[in-house]
Amino acid sequence: FLILLEGDETPMHIGSLLVLDVPEAERDTAAERLRDHVISRLARTPLLRTLHPAPMGFDSDVWVRADDADLDRHVVIHRADEPMDDRDLHAFIEAHVMQRLDLSQPPFLVQILDPVADGEHGGRIAMYVRVHHSLTDGVGFQHLLGLLSDDPDSDEPPVAPLPSVEELPSRHEWLRASLDE
Repeated sequence: FLILLEGDETPMHIGSLLVLDVPEAERDTAAERLRDHVISRLARTPLLRTLHPAPMGFDSDVWVRADDADLDRHVVIHRADEPMDDRDLHAFIEAHVMQRLDLSQPPFLVQILDPVADGEHGGRIAMYVRVHHSLTDGVGFQHLLGLLSDDPDSDEPPVAPLPSVEELPSRHEWLRASLDE
């Protein structure tokens, strides 16, 4: 339903801007380390999936594993010439909040903003995370942020595995099954 509601005036994603303190000694590598950390956690989240259309619209579209996701496109570092202050961060969000996520790709974008003006304990970086609302609600989004940042409680992914496109029924089988129900 949230996918059907989406339009240029109503992008259906939710997001969060996280501003993180960085010890001065780690300042030069913080953005790359954060990017690597987020990428290493993606398999534990519901983010690596794409929406596969049902044949001829006779059934609901289905989410499948995004085995070939281009992570350089989904977890990006934006470097500023000068450290961004809060006004600059708000302007960045303002410039990006209405940009729709590409639903032919995994429906999320993580933008790491570097550098951000110094905080109490040294330098800072920021991370702007957007996820299509069809994947999660506000409470689920908080859980998702935890999956991206916290140490896992176990090696088991907390989300059920999805089929790949190759595991879906053939077009003919899918159409026949949608008519039988």
